[in-house]
Amino acid sequence: MSMTKPIGARASTDHRLTADSFGIRLSERWTAVPLDPAAFAAFRSEALRAWRQIEGWTKTDERRLDATLAKLRADLGRLSVRFAAFFLDLSLGDTGDVRSSDPLMAAVTFSVHTHHEQRTTPPQSPHVMMMAFARDHRTPSVEQNIRTTNLELPVICDLPIGRTVRLRRFNEAANPLAQVPPFFSETYLLELGDDGARCGALQFSTTSIEHSRAFSDHFHGLAQTARLFAGDDDTTFAAAVADDDAVPEGADAR
Repeated sequence: MSMTKPIGARASTDHRLTADSFGIRLSERWTAVPLDPAAFAAFRSEALRAWRQIEGWTKTDERRLDATLAKLRADLGRLSVRFAAFFLDLSLGDTGDVRSSDPLMAAVTFSVHTHHEQRTTPPQSPHVMMMAFARDHRTPSVEQNIRTTNLELPVICDLPIGRTVRLRRFNEAANPLAQVPPFFSETYLLELGDDGARCGALQFSTTSIEHSRAFSDHFHGLAQTARLFAGDDDTTFAAAVADDDAVPEGADAR
């Protein structure tokens, strides 16, 4: 289980309007990431130190991991992130002691945005957000030195957390010299607050591009467990994604 700090709103019977916390149920391969910059730096150093001890771990693996963590750190700095977690699987081979492919990496964040940040007008209903993102879906956009290409039209997606807009995108550095690996992202946008001026963004991403289809299935399964909590709600979740179902093809279900 993973929880965020309160997101706050006035009283209502609609959890999208009254939520004080967000939660999502993640499998054991996911590790919660501290949001504080100093704590994140300590997490990064300890993670790299531990993973260097793994037999077969290469300098290339380390650089890929560090670049992925750097991207996550940048997101924490520029977005109103309330929760973040990181996924790493070493993809052991059939013998159980030799890696047969590159490590699988992914991340998830939950953030809160205003309509100004999303470049939409209130209310930030699923219909309004879908129309805004569909308007230029064929044209890649560049923001924060990241070129984003939509892989499909935005779609309305009903989840237990509420009605959302799902975006599936390919992202790469606009500057070829930038130390940012290309990544696939799957984002679920949800209206928040009682004034229609905010939305929540549940974003999953992976730099393991060749496994993006399988990861997308995994991400959608995790999104089904996401919940908003308010008042005296019991802190309960939908059933967790089964481990075997949670691992993209090519990885070992340990």
